[in-house]
Amino acid sequence: MNSGIVGFLFYTLIIISPLVFFTDLTRNPYYFQIVFAQAGMVLIWILILIKQKGMIVHYTNPFEKPMLMFYLWAIITWIISMFFLNHNYHVPELLEYSKQIYKKNYLFMSMFNEGFKKFLFTITNILLVYFFATNYVNEKNFSKIYYTFFIVGAVASIYGILQYFGIELIWPKVLNPFGGRCVSTFGNPNFLSSFLILLFPLMFVEYLDGKNMLLMFILMITYFCALLCTLTRSSWAGLFVSLLYFCFLFLQIDKQVLIKNIKRMLIIFVSLTILFIVWPKSPVGENSSPIGRITEIQLAKEVYSPLHQRFLIWLCGFDMVKEKFFTGKGWGLFELFYPFYQGKYLFIKKLSHRTHANNAHNEILEVWSQTGTIGLGLYFLFILTFFVYSYKLTKVQQDVYKKMLIVALSSSILAMLVDNLLNVTIHFCVPAFLYFFNLGVLPTFDHTRKQKTVNLSNSATIFVIFVGLLIIIKLFLNFLGEINYFKGFKYSKRNELQLALYYLSKANKFQRYEVNNNYELANTYARLKRHEEAIYYYYEALASNCGYDEIHFNLATVLMQKQDIQQAKLHYTQSLFINPLSKDAYAALGSLFLTDVEENLLAGIKLFEQATKVFPLEKDFYNNLGYLYIKNGQEYKALECYQKALEIDPNFEYARRNYTTLVKKLGIKDDIISFYNTSLQQIIKDVEQKKFDDAEQKCYNVLKVFPNDVTTKFYLANIYFSKGLLDKAINIYKQLLQLQPDNLNIRYNLAIALLRQKNFVEAEEHLNYILSKQPDNNLVKEQLNQIQQMKNF
Repeated sequence: MNSGIVGFLFYTLIIISPLVFFTDLTRNPYYFQIVFAQAGMVLIWILILIKQKGMIVHYTNPFEKPMLMFYLWAIITWIISMFFLNHNYHVPELLEYSKQIYKKNYLFMSMFNEGFKKFLFTITNILLVYFFATNYVNEKNFSKIYYTFFIVGAVASIYGILQYFGIELIWPKVLNPFGGRCVSTFGNPNFLSSFLILLFPLMFVEYLDGKNMLLMFILMITYFCALLCTLTRSSWAGLFVSLLYFCFLFLQIDKQVLIKNIKRMLIIFVSLTILFIVWPKSPVGENSSPIGRITEIQLAKEVYSPLHQRFLIWLCGFDMVKEKFFTGKGWGLFELFYPFYQGKYLFIKKLSHRTHANNAHNEILEVWSQTGTIGLGLYFLFILTFFVYSYKLTKVQQDVYKKMLIVALSSSILAMLVDNLLNVTIHFCVPAFLYFFNLGVLPTFDHTRKQKTVNLSNSATIFVIFVGLLIIIKLFLNFLGEINYFKGFKYSKRNELQLALYYLSKANKFQRYEVNNNYELANTYARLKRHEEAIYYYYEALASNCGYDEIHFNLATVLMQKQDIQQAKLHYTQSLFINPLSKDAYAALGSLFLTDVEENLLAGIKLFEQATKVFPLEKDFYNNLGYLYIKNGQEYKALECYQKALEIDPNFEYARRNYTTLVKKLGIKDDIISFYNTSLQQIIKDVEQKKFDDAEQKCYNVLKVFPNDVTTKFYLANIYFSKGLLDKAINIYKQLLQLQPDNLNIRYNLAIALLRQKNFVEAEEHLNYILSKQPDNNLVKEQLNQIQQMKNF
């Protein structure tokens, strides 16, 4: 790093990328960090090539070859996936329609675009960072670089701690996107936590070395407090294992280092332990304290979203492994293919936490599912070679300080790997940058490394520089696309559709295959009734990433409006395959099946049978299923469906009519409609005669058959009120009001019950609401006057 310009740019990059973000420029406020880091790294290498006239001096190490073999194979799997693998697409007819309408196979385009993003990330965020670190970090600049990182981490930590306690310095209001977990300048608590644990072992060495002991102690305490504020348990585990590894390695190699520093180590370890125990819960959000984050894991016995959602992702990842055992689904394609695997698991209660997983949340499955068993083997070889090499390098190093730094760097790599057994941060810009930088720095302590000189010809140098400039331009255009997309998105939400169309179209020109922008652009055209353009850009969204059920659903809706029923059915089918928990998709596809029962009878029955399992309280699904059963000659099954619909809502007229007709046809006498009507008449009669106990029992009997009947519950609440059981009455009134907020009778009775309990404030709120709807209601006015008199009294 002899060039002043290169050095200045590098330090600018490692300061700006983790710290600078824009609150109202892009949808992801931290997108600038990605562009700046990746484009900056490419620019650094362009400047190096220009300064050195195409000559690159490279220093090799033992783990580099398996590492490069892995990433080469990873890129090959992407190519194999695109051109040679059959991915068994659920509705293959859609891909043929895509070629006719969009002139491209949207699945192939999705694989290309998603894989190309990962390809660029691999080049700019992994390999260029690693090669820069391993070739240009040395004894002269090592401390300066890492002390810069330490300061950056400290700034981010302080900001994160303030956020945790509800003090926001940059955003116009306190944000709470992660339930009180701080995000600092990183936008995600997991990104911050991984960044901190990558630096912590190096600060630990500086602390033990003693030159800046007090400063390092303060920084470590600050980092640890911020780490607690992220509430990221996987990073806590990573840090713990890394420090354990550090101590264990020195027990094997040089016990004197530990013995000499035992007091300092005890001071910091005891301090961190006390902090962990006493650290309070954030006043922002609903997350617990660090101790609570550990103890709440016992909830996993039932349904615990953080764990069971990972189980869901891991099961899908393993399904990918089983399907493509040797090659995987292709590097960078996990997010694309994941939605096609999760549907069957969503019917299991504990796994029903549907997600659009961008990564596997486990580094082993991440690699295995995308690069296959061959890739996983190469990855293990790379990691194993790294740790064996770092161990040998530590043993031969004579200088104690350098020995500790080597162990600290290998500890930081271990911390990140442990963290990413439950995390994803190796695959995101800023933490990945530091991870691969540390990886590249470790071999710089090996003075026996072989030097290789690569001399590029003038034409090769120009070509590489040209490609580098294209990458920078691509990243810059992506950034402009994100800016315009965010403008268009905001105009769309304000229903200013022409302005939305202008900016979203500009965004598409800057960044053609960006799924969110294309989806919003298609939606805007659809809202403007410009159906042809809407269809085109829905296909453009599918070509960007076809793993979103919303795209298929909206495209199907537009196709249905154009009377293209066959294609609409296929897209609704694909939408339901991706997301079998979508009520709207069942209803939409079901309505198409019902328009042509003869053609779709069996498919319709299968659809509504599944719909009633997923939505057991949806009366329309039961009624439609009953109708289809009758068409299929299954009358008793139809009767069960109509009865179920009426149990949900006894006043559902369509089901009442269908049930009554079928009961007469089948000659059934003891039907539930007669029971319901008779019971209600008896309840009313008992209430009029003040036989409240008898009426109450009859309400219970009705609710056993019709547990969701609003009318019976309303009578029961009134009975409780008449018996003086005000708490029970109020509880039911409030439940009913949630179901029917505009039912003024329920609201009035609730107000009177609250008034009886002398809860004047809440009673007054409900009475004022009624008066806003019925300004001439004298009875309500009298009640409000009474409340004022009682307050004054």
